[in-house]
Amino acid sequence: MLTARHHEGFALWPSAFGSFTTRNHMGGRDLLRDYVTACRDLGLRFGFYYSPPDWYYCRDYMGFNYGAGCWPQEWIDRFPEAYSLVPHEHWDEHWRPRSAPPPMPADFERQFAEYIRGQVWELLTEYGRLDIMWFDGNPFRTIMPITVDEIRRLQPGILINPRLHGVVDFETPECQLPAARPTGWWEGCFIWNHGGWGYSRAETYNSTAWYLDTCARHRSWGGNLLINCAPRADGQMPAPYYRRMEELAAWMVRHRDTVLGVTGGPFPEVCDMPVTVAPDGTWFVHLTDRKACTVIGKGAPRQVRVHATGKPVPWREALGKTVFVLRYEDTTELDDVIAIRW
Repeated sequence: MLTARHHEGFALWPSAFGSFTTRNHMGGRDLLRDYVTACRDLGLRFGFYYSPPDWYYCRDYMGFNYGAGCWPQEWIDRFPEAYSLVPHEHWDEHWRPRSAPPPMPADFERQFAEYIRGQVWELLTEYGRLDIMWFDGNPFRTIMPITVDEIRRLQPGILINPRLHGVVDFETPECQLPAARPTGWWEGCFIWNHGGWGYSRAETYNSTAWYLDTCARHRSWGGNLLINCAPRADGQMPAPYYRRMEELAAWMVRHRDTVLGVTGGPFPEVCDMPVTVAPDGTWFVHLTDRKACTVIGKGAPRQVRVHATGKPVPWREALGKTVFVLRYEDTTELDDVIAIRW
């Protein structure tokens, strides 16, 4: 899922719409086409993230300080002390104080919608089949730049997230698990690198163990995990990204069948650690933050083994609970998985 254009407004392809694109700044290079070609060469399904809000296009009519009048009244009432600490002057796009921005002209929203429609139309028609269109926000009050029906006519079978139209092919909770297991398709989006969705000079990442814990919890509820990794300004990924990918690749060699091609399991109502279920009914219990788990009401298992090595795992049953404990010598610093057959 490549960020074709984020809120700051720079389009990674030579769009004919707008002036902040590779057509003006990179000699017309089409970074999206490179991405699409690479995905197809590797047999990967892919899609585009696209932000309808555009801070560059709207820069003359907006402030760039979140404290300047953008707090909902509910937040102000709930957190008055925090609100009092936020600077409320308006800033321009260079974080310089400015007077309050003028109101948008009467015809601005229509022009803005035509610009957004043109860019989305390019994404849907210039790159062949897309699997997902991942929008992120609806800045329009009276206009919808492109409808769901139009998108589906251009890309039959495409999945569309709900953040522009309010209609749902899949839900997209952000940076936290839902309060309860979703009933339909869903995909959580989280940030792996520190410092927000964009690049940070610190170039630090959460651990691979954190990622695997987050992934296991999503998969145990039947969801997908969309993880954010932010590149440097020159397009390269920072060194910690590659270290994390090497660690993840080594884990996947042994455990890919515990997160791919599985369904969600009874977590936490029956098992107190995340569970995914193989097509043959085998439970994969992901021992993420400790190396033991408790299962309620299932009785004695037929077989319990360390998934990566096949070694037997000790267990005991009492008072309707079955406790499985991984031996110290079988543990790692990452997500250890035990396979249980009932």
